[in-house]
Amino acid sequence: MERLPKIHRGKYVHGWLIDYSSNKPSRGYININNYMSLDFEAKDYRSLIREKFSHRMGYGGFSLKLHKELKDGDEIELYDENHQLHDTHFFSTIEK
Repeated sequence: MERLPKIHRGKYVHGWLIDYSSNKPSRGYININNYMSLDFEAKDYRSLIREKFSHRMGYGGFSLKLHKELKDGDEIELYDENHQLHDTHFFSTIEK
């Protein structure tokens, strides 16, 4: 599985999660600070998926609106439906 989560202005999380062994949309969830869990089905179009992998014709993305805005240091974890951790990010408003 591949993934590439992004955070938009602390209010949304966008990314992708695909399982190369399946043509079905992947299911997953994100945890924020080890407790806020948001489930999703990765079925949105992402041109990067199509360009680089041509898996599922580019469908494997997700977009989630958060219940509250993220703050510096908040931890975002991406899991698949089998509870396997795929990525971790620490939110920051500081440009690197």
